[in-house]
Amino acid sequence: MHDILRHYLKRLTNLSGTNRSLLLLRLISDQTLDLHDFDFLLNKSSFSLIEDLIARKKHIPLAAVSDSRLELNNIMSQKLKKLKRIEKFIYDERGAKDLYVGWPFVRGKFHGGTSVRCPLIFFPIEIKIVNDQWVMELREDVNITFNKSFLLAYAHFHGIKISDELIEKVFEIYDQDSRVFRTDLYQIFKESAVELNFNQDNFMDVLHPFKNFKKTDFEETEKEGELKLFPEAAIGIFPQSGSYLVPDYSYMLDKEQEVQDIEEFFLSRNPDKQADDPSDYSQRYRFIESVKEEETFSVFPMDAYQENALKAVKKGNSLVVQGPPGTGKSQLISNLVTDFIARGKRVLVVCQKRAALDVIYDRMKSIDMQPFMALVHDFKNDRKAIFEQIQNQIDRIEEYESKNNGLDSVQIQREFLKSSRIIDQIVEEKEEYRLALFDESECGISAKELYLNCDFNETKINLKQIHRHFHKKKIEEFANTLVNFQTYVDDFSKDDFIWQDRVNFKDFGLQDKTEIVHLLERIPAYFQDTTEKSKNLVGSSMSLKEFEDVVEHQEKLNNLGELLNTTSYPYLIYMFNYPDDNTNALWLSNVQRVINDCFKDGGIESSLASKDLGTLQKTIQLRRQSRKRPTKWIHWLLFAKEKFFLKKVLVANNLTVNNAGIKELEKRLDNRLNFEHNMTKLKKQTWLKEIPETKNQIELNHWFQEQTQAIKAKEIIGSFTNFKAFSLIEGKTLAEFLDKISAIIELSRATVEEKNKWKKYLTRTQIDQLEQERLPSSYIKTFQRYFDELVHFDQLYESLEDYEKEVVKLLNESDITIDHKNIKSTFLNSIYLEWIDHIETKHPILREVSTRKFDKQTDDLQYAIENKLQLSTEILNLKVRERTFSNVEYNRLSNRITYRDLSHQVTKKRQIWPIRKVIQEFQDELFDLIPCWMASPESVSAIFPMEEIFDLVIFDEASQCFVEKGIPAMYRGKQVVVAGDDKQLSPNDLYKVRWEEEEVDHPDLEIDSLLDLANKYVMNLQLSGHYRSKSLDLIEFSNHHFYKDRLRLLPDFHYINNADPGIDYIKVDGIWEQNANEVEALNVVDLIKEYLKNDPEKEIGVVTFNAPQQGLIWDILEDQIALGNITLPDKFFVKNIENVQGDEKDIIIFSTGYAADKAGRLRMQFGSINAPKGENRLNVAITRAREKVVIVSSLYPDQLKVDDAKNNGPKLLKAYLHYALDVSKGNFKPKPKPSISFQSSWFLKTKVREELEGTVKSIKAEEELPFADLSFKSNNQYKGLLLSDDNLFYDNPSVKDIFAYTPFLLSKMNWPYIQIKSRNFWNDKEELMERVVQFAKRND
Repeated sequence: MHDILRHYLKRLTNLSGTNRSLLLLRLISDQTLDLHDFDFLLNKSSFSLIEDLIARKKHIPLAAVSDSRLELNNIMSQKLKKLKRIEKFIYDERGAKDLYVGWPFVRGKFHGGTSVRCPLIFFPIEIKIVNDQWVMELREDVNITFNKSFLLAYAHFHGIKISDELIEKVFEIYDQDSRVFRTDLYQIFKESAVELNFNQDNFMDVLHPFKNFKKTDFEETEKEGELKLFPEAAIGIFPQSGSYLVPDYSYMLDKEQEVQDIEEFFLSRNPDKQADDPSDYSQRYRFIESVKEEETFSVFPMDAYQENALKAVKKGNSLVVQGPPGTGKSQLISNLVTDFIARGKRVLVVCQKRAALDVIYDRMKSIDMQPFMALVHDFKNDRKAIFEQIQNQIDRIEEYESKNNGLDSVQIQREFLKSSRIIDQIVEEKEEYRLALFDESECGISAKELYLNCDFNETKINLKQIHRHFHKKKIEEFANTLVNFQTYVDDFSKDDFIWQDRVNFKDFGLQDKTEIVHLLERIPAYFQDTTEKSKNLVGSSMSLKEFEDVVEHQEKLNNLGELLNTTSYPYLIYMFNYPDDNTNALWLSNVQRVINDCFKDGGIESSLASKDLGTLQKTIQLRRQSRKRPTKWIHWLLFAKEKFFLKKVLVANNLTVNNAGIKELEKRLDNRLNFEHNMTKLKKQTWLKEIPETKNQIELNHWFQEQTQAIKAKEIIGSFTNFKAFSLIEGKTLAEFLDKISAIIELSRATVEEKNKWKKYLTRTQIDQLEQERLPSSYIKTFQRYFDELVHFDQLYESLEDYEKEVVKLLNESDITIDHKNIKSTFLNSIYLEWIDHIETKHPILREVSTRKFDKQTDDLQYAIENKLQLSTEILNLKVRERTFSNVEYNRLSNRITYRDLSHQVTKKRQIWPIRKVIQEFQDELFDLIPCWMASPESVSAIFPMEEIFDLVIFDEASQCFVEKGIPAMYRGKQVVVAGDDKQLSPNDLYKVRWEEEEVDHPDLEIDSLLDLANKYVMNLQLSGHYRSKSLDLIEFSNHHFYKDRLRLLPDFHYINNADPGIDYIKVDGIWEQNANEVEALNVVDLIKEYLKNDPEKEIGVVTFNAPQQGLIWDILEDQIALGNITLPDKFFVKNIENVQGDEKDIIIFSTGYAADKAGRLRMQFGSINAPKGENRLNVAITRAREKVVIVSSLYPDQLKVDDAKNNGPKLLKAYLHYALDVSKGNFKPKPKPSISFQSSWFLKTKVREELEGTVKSIKAEEELPFADLSFKSNNQYKGLLLSDDNLFYDNPSVKDIFAYTPFLLSKMNWPYIQIKSRNFWNDKEELMERVVQFAKRND
């Protein structure tokens, strides 16, 4: 940093000899005059002019304005005229008055051999015309001083310390006698460290003519280390303020260890040490919502770009603000000032351009803030006004306190907080809505795109849950796959397509194709063969289904061998004579069970024949009855014959003759009777054979078993419908029967195995049709024709995921008639609707746009912003007024102590302190009174101590500020904002050539402008809203060629409908002579007169492409003024292309000047336009007009030959002239801003325009204006705008801008407009379109 600062210091001191305040070898044309040339023009010696200056005379005549008798007088009058013009120009540009008489002149060389020839003393003067004479006057309240540049250079080269007293010496109290003055001067230097040779000539009352030297002659003549004074004097432009930068660098060089390098230097201006995520810097507008509204005190309307920058600064960031023409740099700076001073901060605004500072000051004046703003254009000339302002503030302290103590102040603050919080709340919700509208995280498609690409009233299917599988890429791929798939479905899945039923062909190739054809030809013959075989075995033809049944149930057939034997087989044969209903296994099983039950609990009575069972039953009954009466019982015991029969039966059944035995016999008798009954039932069944007569349970069960197995065998054989019992059994032994069954099984197995081989290629239905010979004759031919497509069809289906197959299934099962023409739209509509439901469930705020709440919120937001803007001015006044009295202290007598000494210093009449000393001594008090200061970089160094005394330093027009001039001012702030435009003018010095080294060893030293240097190290934010040009054609060229179409343009509604183009191209027949074009100049003057007559309220400016043309136009104008033909407004200017940055006028008139000379030769000398970055000069010039550009040119664009131009400036000039000529012919057509994020085919504006076609025939909806989605036109007149939620909505950095700032601006620019939303189009297209149609018709 040390070497860089030293380099910057060297640039400032310009010790190589290019600074006229150090080395003036010859008088500079138009800027310096030899005072001796006025010798005796008015009968007074030239030295008398010096005497009059020392004597502080009021008017010092120099020459007559015109003297017909004296040519020299007239020559000097013309020179004075030009000098005054240049002085005024510099004052208009810089706000500085640098016109001095320099006397006497130092001549010689410093130590080291650096040449010096410069004034020792500067007398600050003005030149005027008084009573037809040019007079010279000392400027009031500006002191006579030493040449500070000389003293600093002397100290530097001689390595000595010169006292501040000498450097800052002012000649306020001195003897007005010139001899005494010179003697005092001699004494001052005799007592100082500066050695000057006062030769005797200096004490003679004469001036010597100013001798012009060649550099080589001068260096040969003068000796190193010798400095002499000569009685020479010059009147001219001697800029002094730059010398005040030098001590700042000396101070900074002493701080070498504190500031290591440029990057750290800039970082030290950034108090926000918060470690941000580096990737976060890609979010260009992240600051807009980063600061609460109640913490922001901006009183001027802002757009989103300005607000983003302002809040970035409020977050503690130093930054570069790139502000193209008309984008509101001054508005942003004004808001930064109000915000910071409202929060008790100190602000410094720095700019070398007077006009730029005046614009900001005027804005502050419009809100009555001027008492709290100090504007210092020239620290010497403005001291009196600044001191008066300070005293005025002190005098108003009681007034300020009284105003702040009113009840209104409390209410204002409450209302301010209320509006601020409403803004924050609504903005948060609106931003949530916008983020949700464009959020693609759920499915890769935003809700907006979904709204505009589906229709709830169109065909759809339910894809609930399935939709989660489908994201954007998948949706697009699958939708196209569906169409392709459905084309196959349409052809190959119709009922009349004979190959509709088939196996999956996905894995088939040519060999499979051949095999299928072979099968189709062979299978029918195979079936004929098996039919014959089956008929021989079972007595009838068996079908494939029956063969399959045999194979499937072959275990049953195999069981026949186990069921049948020599006993049961005859039973089976016998049973085949009876139907299945008779041979009932269940019935037989029940009978067996009942008979077996008879043998339980002692079994049956088995000794008697069936016929004697009744006698036994009666005997037992008789015994039972006898026991009831004793007499009968005795008779039974003694005389009954039956008793012996009973006893015999008991013994036969191995039972005792007692009551227990009788009871047991009774049970056995019951069992016997039941047994006899069931045996009788069996004998009645004719289908049963060989019913046994035995009462042996085992024998009986064996018979039942054989019968049951026969029945089962019959059932098995009967289950095979084509098995004919006659063929199977008749005349067959058991072995033969079983052999035939085995043969049937074997044949069935073989057939089924063969069929299973066919299943690879054929479906069961196809095999059945082949078996039944029901396939059409074209079957094979059709197969061969479509085989490849069927393979691809099946491959396509099999490639689908399960969820995709589910979609196909749902589509096919729906009530919708699906074909390849509608399947894609049906699917997309369905899937989009599902995703809308999903996203709206997650973001219910999306639904609010279709409710009254959304519109009411918008109204509330606009009201709150307007209300807060109004209240902010009141809040600002409250806070800055409070600051003046909040720290005031009083003594015990209630006399104010604070400000007392300050008041004394700013009101005293003699020995008045410089502004710098007042600030240094009363810093805190002064900033409480005046918290914002505005000055040039040089004035900053002149009046402010080299301390970090400002919270914020703002540079305006920084592209024109040399780095070395900006660094010291920056050092005085904790935070810095560098505003400018790198597409505008680079730094230039109005007074001198800037010193350059041949080589530099640090890349930062290759950078000239403060803007470019700051841009390298701090955050860069862009302003993009353009508000200057009332018609688009005025800014379109610059926007396209310089700003890559980034500017957001909004012209006035009434102005854009004016048929008059924004640019007029006037071709004249001018001649290039002495670097000027008189014909063009005369035409320019005629235009000025015409505009002043017809549109006197319009502000006019003239821009020329070189200084001689500028001077020529001024000469003609001044002649016209002298003749009384014209009166120029105060704000009128004629400037060349180098100096017009920062200005703007309603009408700008260009005089290009380029023309052929008298000999017809056209020289393509483009001057500064052809310099590096020369095109930036063009950009500045063509963007100054608010309403109209008039180009007066002696050439048509095609006459400019620019192919060999070294730089791009001439080429762009030719392109601009072409553009201007086209515009003037009415050929300009606006270009809409292209979307950077989306395809326009599904934009809402596209949908609306399509809907409108044919609806409102008298009005055309066109997408042509860059600031609206659609414009409505009728008869080439704009009728209104349509704003949607398309790309302009998405690209806008702030919802506050969308819902408030843009509507405010549209209203201000008189544009009728309608705002519509995608969800409302989706939700109720008819209602929305009705609104749009009504709007269009209403404005027709």
